[in-house]
Amino acid sequence: MFAPVSVGTPQGSPVSPLLWVIYVSCLHCEIPDGLTLSYVDDFGLTASSASYRRNIQILQKQYARLKARGSRLGVGFSVPKTELIHWRTNRDRGPISNAPVHLDGSVFTPKGEVRWLGYWFSPSISTTPQFFKKLAKAHSAFVAVKRLSPPGIGLPPFLCHRLASSRLFPILSYGADVFIPTAHMIRKLSVFWHKVQRWTTNCFMATRTDILAIEACLPELGLLIAYKRRLAHLRILCSPPGINPASARLRRSVQTQSSPPLAGPQGPEREERGKPPPPPVAPSNASLNKPGPPPPRRPPALHVVCVGPRRALPPPSYLTASAHRPLP
Repeated sequence: MFAPVSVGTPQGSPVSPLLWVIYVSCLHCEIPDGLTLSYVDDFGLTASSASYRRNIQILQKQYARLKARGSRLGVGFSVPKTELIHWRTNRDRGPISNAPVHLDGSVFTPKGEVRWLGYWFSPSISTTPQFFKKLAKAHSAFVAVKRLSPPGIGLPPFLCHRLASSRLFPILSYGADVFIPTAHMIRKLSVFWHKVQRWTTNCFMATRTDILAIEACLPELGLLIAYKRRLAHLRILCSPPGINPASARLRRSVQTQSSPPLAGPQGPEREERGKPPPPPVAPSNASLNKPGPPPPRRPPALHVVCVGPRRALPPPSYLTASAHRPLP
């Protein structure tokens, strides 16, 4: 239920994006073989079918639905900011499609790289562009940070460690929770990370890299990226399926096969340490006919697996746009 509100929110208030998300929640429509994602005022549409032409038709139809729903709320889309990209799998041997999309009389051709929420996407879904961009950004930040602490003077080592872990590593590893860097990219990132370790400890250039990691209290970059990715996996597994679309695509299966009974008595029936077990008692005829308690079983295990398609993935296409509400 909505009610008229005559009071606005302060500039920069965290309540403003929350109210906006509630206001535009009805714009999230279901797409057959597709997905609608948004972050505050940035909307992304993904369509998947057997051909790129069909993907274009789905995206244009879905945009018309979003525009009609947004007009009833007084929300418009910034069409000039729209970007299009055609994704393809490694098994797709056909030529790269250049089919454009037509929105409100404007033509948008597919791009080689698209940036959305700080993530860089390429047609081949390669992770190299993402980490190349972040490596260049981390280099620029490192140059600015080194001016605060020249070798031998300036900041103490513990403050250098704090800058490296709280400023440089988040920039360098941004996107590692979704994208997996290649072995070649890991080596390039590690070269930069060794420079950061050397700057933190002020060690000689001939110092071994494994010693640098210990002296600087900064583990190797490959270990940090793997740890960050595991934390992201745990967040997805623990998120409610109704809120996180990635969690909604996970299937939970409970092990139902009977497990062997646990050895020895459990709980209060456990014998005290040091006491010999009582001698076995021969069962009587009455006890043979009387059903006894079921043997204890191990608790069922919860297995979480990712559900994959049963057929080959069709070429998906992606469309991103920005929503806004016109000022009175």
